[in-house]
Amino acid sequence: MWKSASQLYTASGSRDLDRQALVIDELADGELMQRAGESAYRLLRFRWPRAKKILIVCGPGNNGGDGYVLACQCFDHGLQPLVVHAGDPGKQAGDAQAARRRFEQTACPMTAYSGEPLPQADVVVDALLGSGSNRQLTGLYLQLVTAINASTSPVLALDLPTGIDADTGGVLGSAVNAEACLCFVALKQGLLSGPALNHARELYFDELGVSTAVYASVVPSALRVDEKQVRSLLPHRRPDTHKGEQGRVLVVGGNTGMSGAAYMAGEAALRSGAGLVTLVLPSPEISIPVPEVIVAVRRHRREMTDMTQAADAIVIGPGLGSDGWAKEMLSAVLDQYRAGKLLIDAEGLNLLAAEPIQLNGAVITPHPGEAARLLGSTTQAIQQDRYAAVRAIASRYQCVCVLKGAGTLVSDGKAVYVCDRGHAGMATAGAGDVLSGVVAGLMAQGLSPLGAACAGIWLHAVAGESAGAVLGNGLIATDIMKSLPSILRQVSS
Repeated sequence: MWKSASQLYTASGSRDLDRQALVIDELADGELMQRAGESAYRLLRFRWPRAKKILIVCGPGNNGGDGYVLACQCFDHGLQPLVVHAGDPGKQAGDAQAARRRFEQTACPMTAYSGEPLPQADVVVDALLGSGSNRQLTGLYLQLVTAINASTSPVLALDLPTGIDADTGGVLGSAVNAEACLCFVALKQGLLSGPALNHARELYFDELGVSTAVYASVVPSALRVDEKQVRSLLPHRRPDTHKGEQGRVLVVGGNTGMSGAAYMAGEAALRSGAGLVTLVLPSPEISIPVPEVIVAVRRHRREMTDMTQAADAIVIGPGLGSDGWAKEMLSAVLDQYRAGKLLIDAEGLNLLAAEPIQLNGAVITPHPGEAARLLGSTTQAIQQDRYAAVRAIASRYQCVCVLKGAGTLVSDGKAVYVCDRGHAGMATAGAGDVLSGVVAGLMAQGLSPLGAACAGIWLHAVAGESAGAVLGNGLIATDIMKSLPSILRQVSS
């Protein structure tokens, strides 16, 4: 009934799909709106089966029209709908006007909002603006969002929580906090990354019976990474393979006091299937926490040539630091790596931001703060439009960019991929080092930089989910690594 979707769209793409559906599927006037209202009713009953009194906040456009259809459905099934509307209902036109007039015939309560607290109800439905707004909320709409959030009732948002930008996932000053959001026809890309995730705790999607021919007629703006895609990307091993055929990963980092970051990246590369991992450190370690990795001490760039040429993938950055050794190592790697076989993370990104160069298809994995430095921007600006940021970084540095955070994004400057898996407990030190190792391990096994990035973020996120299900917010980065083998086995089987 409520499906997953791999294709994501902007608000403009969503409108294109609606128009194409009317033509290709030969839908009658108001048919999509009727289906949306009926779908909303089914979800309402599924999610809150005991609810009787339903408060529906309707705006003046088609999102409000969906709300009026839902209100009629509630009335027809013996519930008690109450509509609070914003704007002049007399200015409604087309399908939304027809839906409002049908509801008016029920003689159920319908009042114009004028700033007062909302009536009590078992469920509040946000059918105010949906994806039809990309401007800062002001006036009556801002007051209504505040009033909805002040309610103690659970909130169901139709299509999009009011105040969320469908394209960016940013908050337009304020936004409805929805317990659930039901998205229609087009799954809006903004719902899967960034601040929007705080405003739709549960996300549902209904294509409303729109045909595959309609979806084939409109190019999606982004794609969601899923298990099927990851399975198609993962390498298959021959029974007679050996470690030399599974790829050699070189990890450069682990400066004084930060060797743990490099070790985690190295172990994650092994856990993702790489055959051999070598760590380059500036000084010998007294203890080796990961006995399976090879440790090499290198102090000068002239000592790096043989190692970089032998590696199938290189990670530089975890625990790298910013001193003279760090700069010399980065310079050596950038001079000697093979195209598409390099990943830069952590302190390596800060050095790159200070002296930008084009990276010839390398992978970089910034968090929002590092992304801000790479673009000369601010963390807040990055989070307000993560889609624009990941494309801009990939284009500026000619790389595959992995913009980490809730709703991790990957882009090569053209396509954008989204991973909506993960667990809040993954906001912990070292999780990014583990991700770097996973992606590098997959590159060493033959995946392209883009393929390794997409598969890596999904495996890392699902491993984090698995660890988080047991440990909650107390999970640490090494717990993600412990879950990786079982996730890989599940996907590969």
